[in-house]
Amino acid sequence: MKNYDVDVVVLNYRNYEDTIDCISSLLKSSCLRFRVIVIDNNSGNESIEKINSFLLDFGEYAGVASLKEFKRDSGLEARFFLVKSDENLGYGGGNNLGIELSLHLNSSRYIWVLNNDTVVDYLAMESLIKKMDKVNSLICGSTIYYQHSKSIQCYSGAIFNDYLMTSKYINLAGLSEGEVEKKQSYICGASMFFRKEYFLRYGMFDTRYFLYFEEMDLAKRLPKYSYLLAYSEDSIVYHKEGAVAGSSNNTCYKTELSEYHSFRSRIKFTKKHFPLRLPIIYCLSSVYILHRLVIGKFSNAKVIFKATLFS
Repeated sequence: MKNYDVDVVVLNYRNYEDTIDCISSLLKSSCLRFRVIVIDNNSGNESIEKINSFLLDFGEYAGVASLKEFKRDSGLEARFFLVKSDENLGYGGGNNLGIELSLHLNSSRYIWVLNNDTVVDYLAMESLIKKMDKVNSLICGSTIYYQHSKSIQCYSGAIFNDYLMTSKYINLAGLSEGEVEKKQSYICGASMFFRKEYFLRYGMFDTRYFLYFEEMDLAKRLPKYSYLLAYSEDSIVYHKEGAVAGSSNNTCYKTELSEYHSFRSRIKFTKKHFPLRLPIIYCLSSVYILHRLVIGKFSNAKVIFKATLFS
């Protein structure tokens, strides 16, 4: 079987245009030894047909199949895969299908979990490989810019407040790679570059989080050593952010879907890792509900209440 440096896992849900843009940018990469595993998370629209039509132009395409069907064929030599899911498994569950296929194929050193609403610079993948080849880290992040404004979203990851269960992106200019690595609590989910051993040692995504908090959970499993989370400054990724879930940083533009899963996952994360701090989170949820009512976002207040009550 042909060996690759990287398996790139790209999750699609009802957004084939961005997925095709993402794959197209990967194909311009300076690194050539990579494989692309696209998962369609039961989009229910024409995503599978559109992505399949795009990938048919490539000779090393395995076609469309379920994970079970791909795993039955032990001699797969393809470079492009389109995995179809019969249900929407959420962010973690969907990505797990791609990670599981990568581990089954067992012919790459790294697994790059990449948001489908990203476009990568041609040196992004090569820079990640070079960084990880030099260090003993298990996850590496990129420099992420907002696609629309070209302003910085974050340098690699974020700082997590484990009392309020809130995060702040690391976006202060002038920090070195080492300074970012010391500050970051987790790697931003738009671009997470894993050494394959991470999943063999610590497991895949926790599917109890349908959306959000997956990155924090992945980092929380690691021992508290900063060198396990790396940062490659020269790996540039452009992020359209929130193309499906509506996860704007501006409260006025957050969708009900985004609000519901954000609060639901916050409570699940707290229960799993910091159960004694649950009263703080319940109090904070009440404050957020009141705030949404004050600004006239009544539907958002309702879903936050629902997420808080039933999570």
